[in-house]
Amino acid sequence: VYTDDAMLEPLVALGIVPVASSYLDAAAIPKGLAEQIEGKTTIYPYNSVNLEGILAAQPDLIVVYNIFWNAGADLYNQLSAIAPTLVLNGDAWSYYQEAIRDVSKVLGREAQAEAAFARLQEGVDEQCARIREVVGDGTLNLSVAYAPRSFGLLAPGHLIDARYTPYTTSRLYSLCRVQPGPEVLELAGTESNWVDLSLELLPEIQADHLVVFSGAGAGSYLEEFTTHPLWNRIKAVQEGNAHVIEDFVDTASYYGVLGGLEQVADVL
Repeated sequence: VYTDDAMLEPLVALGIVPVASSYLDAAAIPKGLAEQIEGKTTIYPYNSVNLEGILAAQPDLIVVYNIFWNAGADLYNQLSAIAPTLVLNGDAWSYYQEAIRDVSKVLGREAQAEAAFARLQEGVDEQCARIREVVGDGTLNLSVAYAPRSFGLLAPGHLIDARYTPYTTSRLYSLCRVQPGPEVLELAGTESNWVDLSLELLPEIQADHLVVFSGAGAGSYLEEFTTHPLWNRIKAVQEGNAHVIEDFVDTASYYGVLGGLEQVADVL
């Protein structure tokens, strides 16, 4: 099978390791996924369609997802000339449950799909237990720094029980049943998943624990905050409970959920 970045994880979860796939250039590959594809799957750059590479891989089946660069019929015709091509609809990153179930029906792997969900839940329960062991009845704030100049607090928002939020790492609140500091809800309100942070707002961060996810290229920008005297006004910093995770794994995908939780559990 050849696939794209959106369908790579659903296929691997079903026990199908593609011969080749594209993947997000700036995203860290979750450990669970890397273990499955290492030495088996050729990874092409994100947002590229390497027709020569796909042809060289000689796949029996091509599985892609409907935003496959929105290239339309021309690309479909080119791909289907190489191998039978299945195009799935929907947001296969964030709604990976549906993507897994859809492709499992086509490939006759419904039992493998249910087994995949059971494995994931077992892993989530294990990592969340590790997180709650440290946080207890206290509070945990999650923060993200993106390049070039974006830094903010994640809030549960009004989609806390949904499978997708604009900043999907905020799923960790609901998955692990941990609470952010009350200041997060005060700053974000009940409808938002994000609070832009300024130096003046740093002393407002008063949760017991703080985990900062630093995206690719955000290190120097984040350093402007972490080296400022106001950073030391943060309660978690004063108590040694502030942690920065570089090359973080977002929880938007099947393996990403467990990868993101494990990163947080490890630093805590």
